[in-house]
Amino acid sequence: MQGGCSRPEANCGPIATAELAAYFVIASNPRPYVVTFNEVCSPQYARLLELIAPLGYVGKFIVTNPQASQKCLQHGNALFILGAATNIRPIEVTFKSQVSGGDTRKLYCMSADTFFGIHVGCVTHLDPGGDTVTRKQNAEARSAANGYMPGYPKVIGGDLNLSPASSVVPWSGYREVDPSLLPTFSSDSPRVKIDWVQGDSEHHRSAVRLPRVCLPKDDDPGSDDPGSDHCTVSGDFYP
Repeated sequence: MQGGCSRPEANCGPIATAELAAYFVIASNPRPYVVTFNEVCSPQYARLLELIAPLGYVGKFIVTNPQASQKCLQHGNALFILGAATNIRPIEVTFKSQVSGGDTRKLYCMSADTFFGIHVGCVTHLDPGGDTVTRKQNAEARSAANGYMPGYPKVIGGDLNLSPASSVVPWSGYREVDPSLLPTFSSDSPRVKIDWVQGDSEHHRSAVRLPRVCLPKDDDPGSDDPGSDHCTVSGDFYP
């Protein structure tokens, strides 16, 4: 499952946004093994963890901007896996290609001991600032993910900010849970697909897309609208 919370300009976004995101996880049947969210503020992550950790998820908050606003000291990405933490060291890779003055773009991967054995989950959020930088970050993310714990089932979620993306996503050796290229981002015109959930083809030989959840979004920074401008993308992979 991949989705978003709120942009930091909106005073970090209301906690209700995190509660909606958590509801998508709680209401899913079966529950997703790997959950990724972008544009998450630190209070939102704390609320997400509070709500879904009792279901058996381990989580990590990955800071990409340590001073997002006066109200929200940090924002970044969130990664959850349904299982128990392992003693295998996670990785946090900062991309060499960055846009000056923006968030520090990264890939983070960790493992968990799930009902089906050890699984790897990764999250990233590529920069939208320019096609050249974005594609370089995409290549760096793919390389780093491939190098982490080869041979184990692996799922990567995130906003890749690539459009058109069909030439570079899904990554070589991966399968996308929603290859239809249906749009996932409502704020741009034309609407585009930039949110992806990819599983390595070795362990995920087929996929079934589940209905996307797209909530109305008020782009007024002063609004308390809890919706994200990203649809939540989810699906089932099969071995």
